[in-house]
Amino acid sequence: MADCVWVVGLTARGRAAKRSVLRPREAAAEMVEKSASGPVAFVAGREDKGLSNEELDRCHALVTIPVNPEYRSLNLAQAVAILSYEVWMCRSGADQPLKRPRHVADPTTAEQLERLFEDWFRALTAIDFFKTRQPEYVMRSWREIVYRAGLDGREAALVRAMGIEVQRCLERNGIPVQPRPPKGER
Repeated sequence: MADCVWVVGLTARGRAAKRSVLRPREAAAEMVEKSASGPVAFVAGREDKGLSNEELDRCHALVTIPVNPEYRSLNLAQAVAILSYEVWMCRSGADQPLKRPRHVADPTTAEQLERLFEDWFRALTAIDFFKTRQPEYVMRSWREIVYRAGLDGREAALVRAMGIEVQRCLERNGIPVQPRPPKGER
């Protein structure tokens, strides 16, 4: 640590002496900022005892990870991983693009959604789901659920296929399903 311009020590214990204590995210930001002037470091002690007071005295600041007060100690690897992650996020991690889906689907059209709702209405009718419920209210709620989900075209086709498969399963088992209305009446 002799050549370091700033050093933080990981500790779970509170200290009687007044010390600069930071959370991992704050410490990471300071480390990145101070690294412009020279090497920085963080130190962690043994898992069973942590850092001694003498070791902590050589640190510019202490880092305490907020944890359950009933069990204040973390596994050493976890503590190091948390601080390392926060440093990486401050350096460049937050700028890393998220991987895009391999196949971007077209948006769902109103026609696709109407066909989805029709097929699910038929499936729910066939299983007597509306026996004690008002179909209009149930379907209105189902519409809201689907709209909030923001399905793309592929997802809407999958949800519709589930409703169709319910109908086909019922038909294979001899349970009648309301026929599909003619195309002009949909």
